[in-house]
Amino acid sequence: MAKTSISAKSAWKTNSSFMLGISMGSQNHEGEALEAIVDRINEGGFTHGVLDVADTLNRYRYIGDGIPEREAIEITRNEGGDWLERNNHIISRLRMPVAVHRWDEWLSHPKYPETIAQIRELYANNHILCQAVEQDIDNFYVRNYGTAEVSSERRHLSVEYYLEELAVAAIMLDEKPSLVMYPGKQLNCFRLIRDGKVPEAPPSLSNSSFSRLIIHSFQRPPAVNENRLQPADLAPRRTRAMASQLT
Repeated sequence: MAKTSISAKSAWKTNSSFMLGISMGSQNHEGEALEAIVDRINEGGFTHGVLDVADTLNRYRYIGDGIPEREAIEITRNEGGDWLERNNHIISRLRMPVAVHRWDEWLSHPKYPETIAQIRELYANNHILCQAVEQDIDNFYVRNYGTAEVSSERRHLSVEYYLEELAVAAIMLDEKPSLVMYPGKQLNCFRLIRDGKVPEAPPSLSNSSFSRLIIHSFQRPPAVNENRLQPADLAPRRTRAMASQLT
């Protein structure tokens, strides 16, 4: 049976809302691990929350494996729908109103064009932020592939991935100020902004709090952001409908 411990415990006492990031393909967002997260959130005294289902963000990984962009988008949308259907019985155990948001909602948000432009400008002009993103990319490839030596195309796609993640987080937190929680280490680029080292960053990011969820299991050691990528030739599956809000 999995159990969950948390970092930044004080933030759990000062926030009434949480935002839980969901990564496709991560064993920390399935089965006993997800059940343990839900149990921990229910103990936290939150009055409402957000599930951030980052499904189509994952398209960059498929594109890097040679999948055409349109097909990569369809695959990742289907993955998001499958995740919601497969885990609905777990997330429905949350005892407070929880809004479920898919990634495409934020990419079509009216503020997205100006926000991603702002993040791109920060990346281009702030050397410290640029270094943090590069370190996050190196960490990802070492963790998942055993090396940081990757093609320039893959590295470019990874930069796009993290800049998009920063932009969407800025919009989400502007509309829904919350304690951000995730079963893995905080990315360097996010930590840098939250530490106040990028003064020009969107205030919604700078003023946000992060709490790491640590999954413990009797079957395996504590997990740390263990994303397990799906095979590159995964065939698109039928799209499944899911309600956008659980109450």
